[in-house]
Amino acid sequence: MFKKSQVTVFIIIAIVIIVMFGLGYYAMISRITEKGEEQLLRQQISAEKINPLKDYITSCFSLASADGLELLGKQGGYIYKSQGGIIDDPFESQSGQEYIEYEQTKVHYGIYAPISNVGMIFFAQTPEYPWSTFPKVYNPLNPDEIVYEEKYDGYYGRNKLPPFEKPKEGSIQEQLEAFTTNSTLTCIDWTNFQQQGLGIKTEEPNVSVTFTAADVTFTLNWPIEVTDSGTGAVTDINEFAVVYPVRLRKIYDFAAQIMDNDVGDITYSIAATSLDGLTTSAVIPDIFGMDDLIVIHDEESRIIDKEYQFRFMRKNRAPALYYVDNNTDMEGPVCVDSLVQFVEPDKLNIVDSCDDNSFELQLKAIDPDEDKLEFTFDRQLPYEIKPADIYVRAFRIKITVSDGEYKDWQDVQIPTKEE
Repeated sequence: MFKKSQVTVFIIIAIVIIVMFGLGYYAMISRITEKGEEQLLRQQISAEKINPLKDYITSCFSLASADGLELLGKQGGYIYKSQGGIIDDPFESQSGQEYIEYEQTKVHYGIYAPISNVGMIFFAQTPEYPWSTFPKVYNPLNPDEIVYEEKYDGYYGRNKLPPFEKPKEGSIQEQLEAFTTNSTLTCIDWTNFQQQGLGIKTEEPNVSVTFTAADVTFTLNWPIEVTDSGTGAVTDINEFAVVYPVRLRKIYDFAAQIMDNDVGDITYSIAATSLDGLTTSAVIPDIFGMDDLIVIHDEESRIIDKEYQFRFMRKNRAPALYYVDNNTDMEGPVCVDSLVQFVEPDKLNIVDSCDDNSFELQLKAIDPDEDKLEFTFDRQLPYEIKPADIYVRAFRIKITVSDGEYKDWQDVQIPTKEE
């Protein structure tokens, strides 16, 4: 009898324990479910407030990156500190003016005139520029031997295109990243969102720019913690990205190519050149004095529904007068009273009074900037050769060619004789 009573007690205790455990488990599940539903509600409320914040940041970031990309292109690859960039605003340097103010931008000079000689081969200053016997090249060991009748590659200036990518200092990539970071921070104002009950904590933003053959991608990594003061919900936002169909790498390579060609070959014309039929350049001459504006167009590159442009300034450079060899280019000798006259835009006509040795001297010159050239002389033409000229056995005349700003010249001698 006693044993049956014990079993009954144990059964009752077990039932009580099971019931209590079940009630506790139910209460716990109910609390978890209720807390999950409350947390989900808080997340939903937070999302309603966080989306406008995300859109706002994206708008500032997009505007800043587009402004930087457009400004850099219009200024020849440079954005100055006064504009939110990293390039020092220059004083006038040894090269002269660094940029010009044009259409509310500072267009940098991409091509400068030469400023120093290259050994005893190329010369920066006229009349030796580009070398004294241009375009002929004589054998230095045998001055009578011509190595080249016409040689046009040489040293006609310097290009000033910044490097394209990091880690090179002042690169286009570094400039775009810095400008976009600065401009995004300048654009951002949290006041309106804070008044709506959002607490915002931020770390340092980091902008990275990457290039492909077809586009430029800006990525903003900016850890931001947003707290809804009404619900206590916390949301972290971080990364933003925008892509522009601008073939900046291709445009840059083309700009480097035409700059190198223009400073290395005096016969090269920078106007109406192209790369793979996709990118063309145009020249707006004498936009600042006699300095030219070079504009590169690319119909496949667009930003904010406009064709993207890359432009830079070209410093005016001196023309080069073709060398007149007194030994081989001059005929004669001519007699007293012979007439030296200027005919056509580039020809001297020497009429020998003895009727034996009349000849014409064809003058030539070329300009690296494709400017119109004019010949002038240190004597009033037509000129009749006088006895004094016969006495020194040569009639001397200085031939000068000018592009309107710079001049190159040579003193030539027409051999004379007594009648």
